[in-house]
Amino acid sequence: MRHSALILLTSLSLSVLLFGCSDRGGVRTPGITLGFGSMSFTVNWPQEMTTATRVIPDSTVTIEIVVIQSGNQVGSLTITRPESTGHIDNIPAGQVNVTAHAKDANGTVVAEGSTGVTVVANQNVSAILSLLAMAIGNMQDIDTWGRYKSIAYGINNNGQVVGACDMAYGAARAFLWMPSTGMQDLNTLISAPSWLYSAKDINDDGQIVGDLAIGASSDPHAFFWSPSTGIQDLGTLGGRRSQAIAVNNASQVVGFSETETGYSPPIHAFFWSQSTGMLDIGTLGGMHSSAYDINDAGQVVGTAGTIFASHAFIWSPSAGMLDLGSLYGPGSVSRAEGINNIGQVVGYSYTSSGDFSVFLWSPSTGMQDLGNLDGFQCIPHDINDAGEIVGYAYVEGSSNAYPFLWSPSTGLLNLGSLGGNWGWAYAINNAGQVVGVSDTGKGYSHAFRWTPTAPMTREAQGQRYIEIHTIDDDSYWFPDINLEDRHESSSRKKTQ
Repeated sequence: MRHSALILLTSLSLSVLLFGCSDRGGVRTPGITLGFGSMSFTVNWPQEMTTATRVIPDSTVTIEIVVIQSGNQVGSLTITRPESTGHIDNIPAGQVNVTAHAKDANGTVVAEGSTGVTVVANQNVSAILSLLAMAIGNMQDIDTWGRYKSIAYGINNNGQVVGACDMAYGAARAFLWMPSTGMQDLNTLISAPSWLYSAKDINDDGQIVGDLAIGASSDPHAFFWSPSTGIQDLGTLGGRRSQAIAVNNASQVVGFSETETGYSPPIHAFFWSQSTGMLDIGTLGGMHSSAYDINDAGQVVGTAGTIFASHAFIWSPSAGMLDLGSLYGPGSVSRAEGINNIGQVVGYSYTSSGDFSVFLWSPSTGMQDLGNLDGFQCIPHDINDAGEIVGYAYVEGSSNAYPFLWSPSTGLLNLGSLGGNWGWAYAINNAGQVVGVSDTGKGYSHAFRWTPTAPMTREAQGQRYIEIHTIDDDSYWFPDINLEDRHESSSRKKTQ
């Protein structure tokens, strides 16, 4: 097996060694081997370090470990400071999920992590369990309808949230959520024959964009909705389908559209305003482009095809489309996901061989390589005016994605979940409120709004970081939410 390098960022790690059948962990009978193993754990407790070093505080006193197989708990262990080792016997052979929570003296979870490992009888298997520090905040389940699946894509600076949820027979519909009213079906605010599938963004005036169907047609069109003027079909660039992704406070909309009918037509990014209508903003020489975000100055970001690959771009009416390049050369891929009102652009760059990095771009610095954001592989989706980035993070080999918040002052923080094992963050406003989707732990995935309860500074967050390791498996399972594949089509954003 190939073992990934250890990334020494902080001072707490939980090493997991799995053993197959042995004198202690297995039962042997003539001709029959019962597949039982044992797991041994070693904890390197945090140490006080210099103020420049990110560490979990010494208040971390307990590591609680649970092993799950086929939905059933098959082992558990608690290691309390100053203990550093422990083991769990009689773990059935097969695929298991190991989850750990680090808690302080008050029982507050300060870090968590999990990984999937296969226990094989009569073979030694090794793995490293990585923990990600928890941000101090409150994650609220905003799915007041109690649907099977829902997802939040956008949030404005007033805390209003938009997204989509499934209804009967798998049909999706757009929603608006407000603290005062809860979740409201946007289709109740319009008249037939339009049907709003999904709401992707909302600006500070409460104007909403997304995609709708007209009459009996199943082809989605981009829409713009205003509380004062109602629904408006934005049309297409000549094809059958279009989708609106983001709207700014100037009521300007961006997204993408097919440019012609027929099989596998070209898709181009568009810019729309009441005065210009839908404008094709072109490509970088290739066939396709998509726009994912727009700031209040009318600067648009997304990804566009080049002669060699597809690259992140920034576009404005005056300057046109600028190729932001890639961190790995012209033949590699880059995507711009979000832009704030300062002109900072966040995205990621990767190669076919698996090299991957998050980037931050500005006119003064160009494309800066942020790496894997403290050792975790991260997919960023949005950035606010404070330079705080949100998205989802995972460790190679883990089936669990963490909704994260990152800033230069705090580093990478886990926003937690609604009780399940995974979550994605899609948008952040200037108050630091984050929206996305989370596993509830009960077979559902629900839209959430996360609100910080402590300032996003290193001092307030307690410098709570962990030594990061990775395990030797390059596979990653993307949870299926059956609403949108944001990795391919898009979804989110905030409004500054």
